[in-house]
Amino acid sequence: MDTIYGLPIIKYEDLEQSLSELGILRKKIRIRKKPEEIDKTVLDPNIQEQFKYAPQIEVIQYESDPNLWFVSRQTNWVRVCVPLPDNYVLLTAEFLAGINDIMIGFCGGCIDEGETPESCAIREVREESGLILATVVPLASKGLPISGRKSSELVFPFWGIPSLNTSGEIQRVNPTPDREEGIKPFLMSFTDYWKFIENPTMLHSTASRDCAYATFRKIGKISIT
Repeated sequence: MDTIYGLPIIKYEDLEQSLSELGILRKKIRIRKKPEEIDKTVLDPNIQEQFKYAPQIEVIQYESDPNLWFVSRQTNWVRVCVPLPDNYVLLTAEFLAGINDIMIGFCGGCIDEGETPESCAIREVREESGLILATVVPLASKGLPISGRKSSELVFPFWGIPSLNTSGEIQRVNPTPDREEGIKPFLMSFTDYWKFIENPTMLHSTASRDCAYATFRKIGKISIT
């Protein structure tokens, strides 16, 4: 598998096979429980830390409205589209428990307490791919709701611009992804990624797809007439 910037290049027609070679595999469920049914005392401290991301469910009833509304209170997060020289785009692959399958998307993650969406976007790209960003450009004036009816969760989309050293080369460090995520970063050409958007052979993040459209329009890859 060819590499550039220390990242593997994957072709559209080889996507699933290449991800398998990188260790991104589907999993079988061993147990399924509610959070309160888990004995936290026997868990590794790093795994206990994951409980802070557990959704908190609220039941809401409005004045003059007999209906009950169930709302999931969740952490807001970011998604970052990073176009690269030679017509490549940075992508990630990860097995996600929510959909019980592998999903293709952009670097991103939850905004930590006290962190701005912009600083989170730069941090997540560095942690998940090793690429250092000089800056990020917001693609929306505020966070976008994932499901306004069922969740408070917002996503902040960004266009990420890589940082260059004095020789004009993209700066990169060793990635430090969260251990439990199992994320694998890779590159795909714009042409192949566009094929994937139009005919996804694997599950594709809708937030990443929308982020891609906005970024590609900004950099002149697509136009609206």
